[in-house]
Amino acid sequence: MTTNQLSPAVETTGHRWAADVVRPAPMLTPDGEPAMTDWSLQHGVRHLNHGSFGAVPLVAERAQTGFRQVYEDFAERVVPLIVELGRRAQSGERPGRR
Repeated sequence: MTTNQLSPAVETTGHRWAADVVRPAPMLTPDGEPAMTDWSLQHGVRHLNHGSFGAVPLVAERAQTGFRQVYEDFAERVVPLIVELGRRAQSGERPGRR
């Protein structure tokens, strides 16, 4: 069956229920792997709208981890800069160097 075809039970009885619609074929990555392999979402669970809840592809998770690591490694330099930028923004100063 192809995507969203009705099951044979629906075709013979004429009754259509949401559960009677066949699931669509899984999305594939450019290299032919199931797209689920690019996400850290729990396999075996149907995630209807993973984008709304902060889930990101593994490549984005790795980038986030890298940014967090840089932040943690240089927190003593980064935090004062963030505080100063916040202070300037509150006072109406334009961002930039002094």
